[in-house]
Parts: sequence; structure tokens; C-alpha cells
Amino acid sequence: MQPLEFKDVGAHLELIGPAVDPERTTVFSIFRDEMYFAPAFFDHYRSIGVTQFIIVDDGSTDGTTDYLDAQPDCIRIRSDLRYGDPIEVRDPEGKRKKTRAGIYFKGAIPLFLMPGRFVTYVDADEFLLLPPGVATIGALAEHLAAAGDVAAVAPVVEFFPRDLSAFDDPRPPANLADLLRASPCFEAEPLLKLAPGAVRPEFVAPSKSMALMARFGIEPEPEAPKGWLNRLLGRSPAPQPFGSPRHKTPIVCHSAETYMVGTHNTNRAPSATVMPVIAHFVFTAQFAAKIRRAMDWGSYANGSRKYHGYARLLAAMAEAPDAFLSPASTVYEDPRQLIDCGLMLWPETPASAAPAQNV
Repeated sequence: MQPLEFKDVGAHLELIGPAVDPERTTVFSIFRDEMYFAPAFFDHYRSIGVTQFIIVDDGSTDGTTDYLDAQPDCIRIRSDLRYGDPIEVRDPEGKRKKTRAGIYFKGAIPLFLMPGRFVTYVDADEFLLLPPGVATIGALAEHLAAAGDVAAVAPVVEFFPRDLSAFDDPRPPANLADLLRASPCFEAEPLLKLAPGAVRPEFVAPSKSMALMARFGIEPEPEAPKGWLNRLLGRSPAPQPFGSPRHKTPIVCHSAETYMVGTHNTNRAPSATVMPVIAHFVFTAQFAAKIRRAMDWGSYANGSRKYHGYARLLAAMAEAPDAFLSPASTVYEDPRQLIDCGLMLWPETPASAAPAQNV
């Protein structure tokens, strides 16, 4: 079978709802059974200027499909490819790579539907936080364009509660404020360092998930030997460490010259002076349910192996007081804190002299 190219993606899509308008401020995402987050997701992104949502519905069965169809500013996409389907892709430079359909969608669909336009990609549990004084994603995109930048990187900052008792309230959040009431804390320390001309950021700290795994002694399980000789000799590969994203490139002007490479990076250097933040709400009341779904689906990276680790982490944290907290844990109040601790960059807002208030 010939590898798929970005231009081939249209043959695998059915668009349902209003026509795509390239002039609108647009968020693109891939949903599967996301009714817990969907109302808060739409509320938040509308509040920061999004007027068009393009959502791939990856076979939802929990009411997400009907919810998306009821949103007047949403184009729902149905595809004959599922997120976890293994495929081979030839990127715009001709490089061939084996990947999953969902990763292909992240690069191919925005380029196919909105070439030459800035599009924001985020998952359903990811809420973009803008710099102080920047009211909309459109204003941030205009700043990037004026500076000649084609993309902006963002650290993926995991928000969390004090302990597992916060999971007792099963009510879905209606907005970002509800999410922050339940999971108000973040680690006030930089995750990334940007350098002019660098395609990828330098990592300077582990994600919250990986820090918790290390703190509670959650190690990757050994993998089964691959190949008949290795099985015969009982040789197993070294366990691969758990992965948890510390960054994404959520805002990209997709074109023939600028495109996604994998799920987190573009082929060209992003801005070295603009860095918003993705607030990632991993640890919520539906965390246990998400772990079960991910393990059943097996469609995330490496067969969703990270979620097997999360299941063991939850069990280990169950009896620990203030299980999530570390010396750097801080209650979120406003984006100025993110500037002050180096998580966010915005050239027009220098850091203040006020120290962050730890928990």
C-alpha cells in the first residue's frame, strides 16, 4: 500500500455541520467520549475568541457526537480511519514514517482545510492560557505573524489537587473556573527553554506525572521478548521509561513550508519569545475512568502503556496525605505567576518581583 500524503487526507473525511471558514479563529481537536470536558472546553475557547471548532469525532458513544452536532460553530469530522490505526505517511519533504492515524490528522487536516492560516490544536482536557493583556488567540496569532513567526510552543503544565479526595465530586465542569476549583495547583518551575532557531525546546524539568511516578516508585513493567531467538534465550528489551508530554506546538500557521512533525513539533523553529501555557487537567474526578478507557482502547502511544503506570500510581497515592504536593506546588491565580516562574513568555510583559505563593 502506498503511504498516505497530507494531500490525501480529504478522501478519508466527512464534514458535518457548517462550511469551514478560513477567516475564523479556529480550534482543531480530536475527541472520543469527551462529554466530561466538552462543555468547559467550548466555553473556555469561546471566551478567548474562538469562533470555529473543527473536531474529529473518533467513534464516541457517550453523547459527544450529539453534543458536537448541537454546537452552531462546530464542524464535526467523521473518518474511516480511527485514531490508533497504524498507517504509513510520506510527509511534505518526502520522508516516510510509520505512525498512527491520529498523528497524521494533526498535521494533515489543518493544512487541508485551512492552508496558510493559524490553527490551534489542543486535546479536550487542555486549556490554553494566554499571556497577561492578551485577550484572544487571534491577537496572539497576529503578534506571531507580525514578528514573522509561524508557530508557538507551549509547556504542558499539569494542574492537580492536594490529594485524591478531590476526585469525590463526579460533576462535570462547566468552565475553566470549575476545573481550577477542583485542581488549583501547578508546579511553579520552568519546563522548557527556548532558543532562537531551535526546532525543539530544551527540557529542564520533568512533567508532574513523571515526578509523581518517581516519587511513588512506579517503574515501567518489563516488555515481552521480541523474535523467536530472544524468546528462546529469555532476552527481554530494557523497559522503556514512561512518556508524558512536557510541550506541544499548539498554534501553527500550516502551509506547504510549515507542518507538524509527529504530535508535538513543527518542521520549522517556533517563536523564541512567545510561549503560552497549556493547562492540562489530567487529575480530575474522571481520571480512573479515563485510565480504564485508555487501557481498553490501547490507541495511545505504545499501546497506552503510560496509563497502566497511572493505574498503579493511583493505588500507591490512595493513603498519602497531600499526595500531589511538592515544595514547588502553587495555587494558580493569574497568568502573571506563569511569567514569573518561567513557564510563560511574552515580550511585552516582564516578570514581576513578587514571589509565587506556594501551597
